[in-house]
Amino acid sequence: MIKRIENLIARTNGMPSLITRGPDLFYLTGINLDGYWLLLAKKEVFVLTSEMLAGQLKEALPDFSVIAGNNLFELLINLCKKNRSKKLGVSLNEISYALGKKLGKSIQLDDISGLLNDLRVIKDENEIKNIKISCRIAYLAAKYAQKFIKPGNTEIEIYYKIEEFFSKNHVKQSFPTIVASGPNSSLPHHITSYRKIRRNDVVLLDLGCIYKGYCSDLTRTFYLGKINKSQKDVYGLVKKAKDTALKSIKSGVESSKIDMAARNVIKHGGYGDNFIHSTGHGVGIEVHEPPRLSSKDKTVLKNGMVVTVEPGIYLKGEFGVRLEDTILVTRKGYKVLTD
Repeated sequence: MIKRIENLIARTNGMPSLITRGPDLFYLTGINLDGYWLLLAKKEVFVLTSEMLAGQLKEALPDFSVIAGNNLFELLINLCKKNRSKKLGVSLNEISYALGKKLGKSIQLDDISGLLNDLRVIKDENEIKNIKISCRIAYLAAKYAQKFIKPGNTEIEIYYKIEEFFSKNHVKQSFPTIVASGPNSSLPHHITSYRKIRRNDVVLLDLGCIYKGYCSDLTRTFYLGKINKSQKDVYGLVKKAKDTALKSIKSGVESSKIDMAARNVIKHGGYGDNFIHSTGHGVGIEVHEPPRLSSKDKTVLKNGMVVTVEPGIYLKGEFGVRLEDTILVTRKGYKVLTD
C-alpha cells in the first residue's frame, strides 16, 4: 500500500475515508487523473470509477480494488451498506450537498480535511526537488519575458511569450499569468489585456508553472524609462517589507508574525491602506495551499513548508508594486527558491 495512504489510514484509526478532490488524490496516489474516488478502509483501498477508466486504474493501482459503474454516488453508498459502515471520513468543504445529504441519512460524517492538510503541508525531499525545478523554470521565464517588456508591445504579447517559454520547457502555467502595465499594475489580479506598454510605465509580471505536479509562484515589477519619486519610494518600501518578512521566517514562528513584519514596514511608510492582501500563502500541488501568511492564521511554520512572501502597494489608477518569491522554510531560517 502507498505510504501516504497508510499514514492517512493510521491517522483516522482505520475509519473508512472518502477522497474525492483531485489534488488530494494526486498526493495520495501520484495519479493526476479526473474521474475517480478513493475509499480508504483499514485493510483495503477501493477505487470508484467509470467503466472507461477502470482498466487504466487497475494497471496503475494494482494493489487496490477497482469498482466501476455509471454513478460514483451509487457505488459509494452500496459499498458503505455492504460493509455496514457507521462512520465515514470526508472533507466536508469538498463534497457536494447532494452527496452529504445522501450519506448523512445513514452514516455519521467526520471531517478529515485537517488531517489531509497536515500531511500535505510538510513537503518531502522529492516534493521539494520538484518545487525547486518549477521555481527555476518560472524564474527563467520571467527573465526571458523581460526582453519583450518595451514600449509598443502589448500585455498579451508578453503573456504568450511566457506561455511559449513554458511550453518549450514542457511545463504549463500554475495560474493565468498576469502582465499588468501602467495603471493596470494597481490591480492585484489584473486580467492580462491588449493594452500597449508605454514609455515610463510600471510593468508587473506574476507567473508560475507546474513541474511534475508541483507549482511555483513569483512576481517581479519593472520600471521603463524615468522613475519618479513616488515610484522609487513605493518600490523601496515593498522591497524592505519583503526583506523584513524573510528575516522573520524560520521553523517555530507563527505565520501571522510574518504578515505582521511585512505589514508594519508598509504601514509605517504611510501606505498601510494600500497593502490589500495577505503577505503570502502555501505552495505545492496547488498554487494556493495552507498555510496563509495572514493576520488570522496561527499556523506555526515548520521545516519543509513552502510559502510565498509577496507584499505589495497599489495606488488606484496610477501604478502598483508587488515583489514575490517562493520560499522553503528550514529549521534555522529559509531558502529562496525563485532567486
